[in-house]
Amino acid sequence: MTGEHAPAEFTLSGYASLVSAFKEMGYAFCAFSGARREKAHLVMRHDVDFCPKRALRIAQVEKELGISATYFFLVSTEFYNIYSSETARCLREIKNMGHHIGLHFDAATYDLSKIDEAAEAECQSLAGVVGDIEIVSFHRPIVSLQGASTNIAGRPHTYQPRYFHEIEYCSDSGGEWSFGYPLERQAIRDRKALQLVTHPIWWAEDDVASPIDRMTKFLAERTQVLRSELQRNLKKGHFVDNWIDKLV
Repeated sequence: MTGEHAPAEFTLSGYASLVSAFKEMGYAFCAFSGARREKAHLVMRHDVDFCPKRALRIAQVEKELGISATYFFLVSTEFYNIYSSETARCLREIKNMGHHIGLHFDAATYDLSKIDEAAEAECQSLAGVVGDIEIVSFHRPIVSLQGASTNIAGRPHTYQPRYFHEIEYCSDSGGEWSFGYPLERQAIRDRKALQLVTHPIWWAEDDVASPIDRMTKFLAERTQVLRSELQRNLKKGHFVDNWIDKLV
């Protein structure tokens, strides 16, 4: 790293600063289909592994900055339910802001010989909430799918060579820049295209915190949601009255 660009803090304001730096460098924010290797194109990809509400916060920041991104949502996950009223509202608001929605697909949960059918089924499920799904990203991608050129369920995916090898790739996985800080990549100095992968869980807060603290806060929030749902759904009586009193 040359020190020309100090790494942005993993906060909402830090994210706005990072994105603004790309804008100031003349980068155009584009969808995957529009990315061109030799152009100053930035493909913003958000993998929503844990919390759609945090994704919505990032989407709002991007809207204020006048840019668009692609948000990938899981269908097979224990962390959120795309059909719940709150989550469905978040997804629709993100799309209505002008962002793109894709499927975040966990291929490791399926027989590899049947992943096309499984991905198609998940795309249709997600489409029931936000409309047609045109692109797929892999959640915790297995090695055999990284760099695979074939489509999945008739749709392009974000690890095809044109997005993963032919243009630069950078990710904040685990709350750190394991591929190097994006603004310091040689491709960026040369004004070439980049797929920048972020996870809203690391950015969507105002305070500076470690990845462990971010996850601890998220877990506490999810626990409170489950407690509230238990209280709302359990029929009172017998042991339940005293038990519910202890939950709240």
